[in-house]
Amino acid sequence: MIERDTMLQFSPKQIAVSLAACCAGLAGAAHAQDTGWTERDFGIDRNGGLVEAESAEAQSVLEGVYADNGNGGIMFFCQNGELGVTVASKPFDFNGSLETSKRKRTYDVSVMLNGETGATSAWAYMPTSGLLRSGDYTTKAQLFNAVVRGDAVTLTSDKMEDVVLPLPPMDDTFRQFARDCGLA
Repeated sequence: MIERDTMLQFSPKQIAVSLAACCAGLAGAAHAQDTGWTERDFGIDRNGGLVEAESAEAQSVLEGVYADNGNGGIMFFCQNGELGVTVASKPFDFNGSLETSKRKRTYDVSVMLNGETGATSAWAYMPTSGLLRSGDYTTKAQLFNAVVRGDAVTLTSDKMEDVVLPLPPMDDTFRQFARDCGLA
């Protein structure tokens, strides 16, 4: 069971699954575009907005990886050793403009793992961009672990259509992100 501490903590079973998944497929270099995970670093300005990592306005730089199926996507990022997650509920170019909406709403969203409804938590929804951002530690850990385990994930809410997340299998890009963020 994952517990709240300064870093994600895994049970012995989760460590075994993570290590097996991390070690599988190390033979042969895989490119992110071949497997679905793409690296994306970006910055946060003094107002909390997203900017290019190289921008003079960047107060801090975040490392991230994203997967996109053309209808939506998911980005994991790391800020000061903390895992973050943003979901696109509609087409969004994670590699393009980082402009997001300053207008936000709060939606209660449930995470369905392999068809079973899990916990519900509050997510910030930005209607202009269609982005959802979770602040809940357990939810972020569930989504990260879903990639490790290969789970099917759907986000549900009575305020929006269901969002089926494109979670490609772990690859070298995702593993490197996990190591850099202190998650592996």
